[in-house]
Amino acid sequence: MGTVYLITVGTIHAGLMAGIIPALEERFLFRFSLIGPLDVPLAAYHETKGKYLVSRLCDTLRECLPHDGIFGLGITAIDLYDDTAAFMYYSRQADKVGILSISEFLPSPATGPDDTNLLFSRTLKEASHALGHLLGFKHCFHRDCVMYFSYSVNDTDRKSSLFCRDCEATMSRILRNLQKAD
Repeated sequence: MGTVYLITVGTIHAGLMAGIIPALEERFLFRFSLIGPLDVPLAAYHETKGKYLVSRLCDTLRECLPHDGIFGLGITAIDLYDDTAAFMYYSRQADKVGILSISEFLPSPATGPDDTNLLFSRTLKEASHALGHLLGFKHCFHRDCVMYFSYSVNDTDRKSSLFCRDCEATMSRILRNLQKAD
């Protein structure tokens, strides 16, 4: 089976990534590898919004995804948007890439003091969620499932980093199908 690439865009703490990779490997049973940091593409910046357009960032990710890549998930601390909304994560399953912004997870007066465990937990949950979408998952109605839609960081904090029983069964089927395809 191929590799899932985590691609850092801009500055992300190396310790965070070093912890996320084995946790994702345990959950998804794929091999994960790290690429980056990539420079933040200035062409993606929208000056009026003060954010970066996800489609342009996904184009950059797709271009740097190695041929053996099952998927590429960008992880960044910059604010993202598309034409309709601001985003914490975004995925383009057809292009095999997605991007997750951890900007809302970082310490601020709104989120509280610096807490590396909380940052790790939030990043793991939403990276797992984004990878679920890249595998074809829809949002789950179980509030504790990692595939439950987070309307805010509080929702992310409340949900588990694991799939519910129904989504775990779906994951097992997906993994079997991917293994057969190899």
